[in-house]
Amino acid sequence: MLATMALALATAASARNLAPRDECAAIAGAEAFRMALATAVANRDEAMLLPLFAPDVLLDFGGGSGRELLRERLNDPEYRLWEELDDLQRLGCAKGSDGGITMPWLWAQDLDEDDAFAVLYVTGANVPVYRGRTGDEVVTRLSWSLVGWSAFLDQEEEAEGATRGAVRLADGTTGYMCRHTVRSLLDFRLIVERMDDGQLLARAFVAGD
Repeated sequence: MLATMALALATAASARNLAPRDECAAIAGAEAFRMALATAVANRDEAMLLPLFAPDVLLDFGGGSGRELLRERLNDPEYRLWEELDDLQRLGCAKGSDGGITMPWLWAQDLDEDDAFAVLYVTGANVPVYRGRTGDEVVTRLSWSLVGWSAFLDQEEEAEGATRGAVRLADGTTGYMCRHTVRSLLDFRLIVERMDDGQLLARAFVAGD
């Protein structure tokens, strides 16, 4: 049932252009916020980064929040938060509520979130889908679209180091894609809201649901 739902969603989305868009350029303060974010991330400068986040910024759904915890996680290689922030900046920006912004752009789109666990987002143009877990045969190429995750996130332990995972294509067949070319719909997002004083601050930097 889950695979069928994922296939239906991926098929419907294939008719849409899901390439990242920038809807934020005209929002007051958005360019300044994103420039400060880009500079801080490029320099791995936590002193510059932390003031861009609200003091009570939400970091997970288990009670984790706040700038001090964010500082700790920035320095913890297990979280890879600098790399996550790098990725977010190339995935577009959507208008948020009340003058805020959302990154990535896709997070703000209506994609039937009930199925989000079963779908992956192809993060590039002309990305190859291979016949097998190894080998060079390409069966198709996808651009900024959705695929069913099939067993992609449910690899056996010995396959965790594999560079490719299985995905379900719109025609119901299985292909294999490089892990770095897809991301979960529930991967990290940055929710930036306008404070009472008009300043834009990140209120949530979370993954999962």
